Amino acid sequence: MLNKSDGRKVVVIGLDGMAWHTLDKLFKHDAMPYLKNITKNSLRGILKSTIPPTTPPAWTSIATGVNPGKHGIFDFVIHRKNRLACSLDVQYPRIHEMIALKGMKSVCINQPLTYPITRIKGSHVLSDWMSPVFDVFPSWLKDVVPNYQNLNPNLEKNITKLIKASKDRVHSAISLMKKIDWNLFWIIYSESDFICHIAYDKLLEGDKQLLEVFKLIDKSIGIAHNLSDMLVIVSDHGFKKYNYTISVNSILDKLGFVKKTWTKRTKEISDFTVHNYKQKKVKIPSIIHRWFSRKPLLKETFKGLFKLVTGREITTECPYPDPELSQAYVPSHSCFGVYTKNDSIAEIVIKTTRKYRFIGNAWKREKVFSGPHVVLAPHVMLLPKFNKGFTFAGSRITPTIISKGTVYDHHPDGIVIISGENIHPVWLKHPVETVDVVPTILRYMSLPLPINTDGKNLPNIDYPENEVRYYDYLKHWQLIRQIQLKKSKLSI
Repeated sequence: MLNKSDGRKVVVIGLDGMAWHTLDKLFKHDAMPYLKNITKNSLRGILKSTIPPTTPPAWTSIATGVNPGKHGIFDFVIHRKNRLACSLDVQYPRIHEMIALKGMKSVCINQPLTYPITRIKGSHVLSDWMSPVFDVFPSWLKDVVPNYQNLNPNLEKNITKLIKASKDRVHSAISLMKKIDWNLFWIIYSESDFICHIAYDKLLEGDKQLLEVFKLIDKSIGIAHNLSDMLVIVSDHGFKKYNYTISVNSILDKLGFVKKTWTKRTKEISDFTVHNYKQKKVKIPSIIHRWFSRKPLLKETFKGLFKLVTGREITTECPYPDPELSQAYVPSHSCFGVYTKNDSIAEIVIKTTRKYRFIGNAWKREKVFSGPHVVLAPHVMLLPKFNKGFTFAGSRITPTIISKGTVYDHHPDGIVIISGENIHPVWLKHPVETVDVVPTILRYMSLPLPINTDGKNLPNIDYPENEVRYYDYLKHWQLIRQIQLKKSKLSI
């Protein structure tokens, strides 16, 4: 059992994709009564996501306290190798590893990119939903949580199975909270993001089956609050309904920078998930595509009739960029960036895209990131005008730059709620950065901060009065991982 005499205990519960307006709706529908109650007396505010506001870079920054230029994760996919990212691509220790390096005990559940697991004495890890197989460390954890299963991204299409999986995950988390000793307990619930992608409106309207998932999560929040000195509720980004999608590759095509191919040669996260439905791609003339892009209701009606008659999904087939032959291209919907052949092309892309009314801003990667791994980022980073109803499309090159139609996607504004001893309840005037979470927790636990952290500990918390210390977690962690890599003969 947890022993509170061992020092301050911290629980972090991640609600992937949660926004304040969504959470307020859940409170209104009485889906999360415990969280609603503690939020009233908590330090709280908006958490500003990374650029891009995408799951792997955002959660990795939250867990490391450094920007993507230092931890090396910019998307779901490692585009130079055209494969799904994994823990071997993460170039900075996460907080559950930092805790273990200082001789304390941590639990980490479903933190993106934990497979293969870096094995450090004192850390207890259950791999994440992106893992090719479910894995744990130490191995005896499987006996403690025999019913735990990673959440399949397609489970949200079957709400009954989703609720069953969520129930098993919540019960497993509670078992670990109660049965093993820990100083830091870190768990991310991906359900909120998965549900918002497929059933955003139904969730906000209070669909009873969907609310059941959040009632289960709320149960674990209540227990975590009772077992900890500090409870941190945080999301990696928010969520919103958008009316328009922007095809940046279509802009690049008009500039003459894109070489087209009908064979998709760049990978996205959707290429690695198992689809439970059949999809038919149909080539249509550009003029009809433009017409459908202006008539989203007609397009959806046509797609609905096709599915009713054939039982299959239909989507328009458009060409893709050839990464080898293109001068500039966007490889995925989730990277929010453009890869270019040289700096002069990057400058043209920035100058051109800034002129469009639906682009919020464009920068060279060095203006956004800092650190040794900036060279892995797209050469140009972009943000759409989220609050004007715009978000980015995928990598396809469509006949129109803007397509009208409802989509549900990420928004940069997430949430942060911190409750516990010596924490003053107030709404923070300024947004919290992803990199601020780690230094806040370590300072609260009287542990040294990483020597090159990009974050700062948050105000309105009474921290221990001892002097702030720093430690080279990176160097220590790199040594351990190098030894493990040599033993297992794994390589990045």
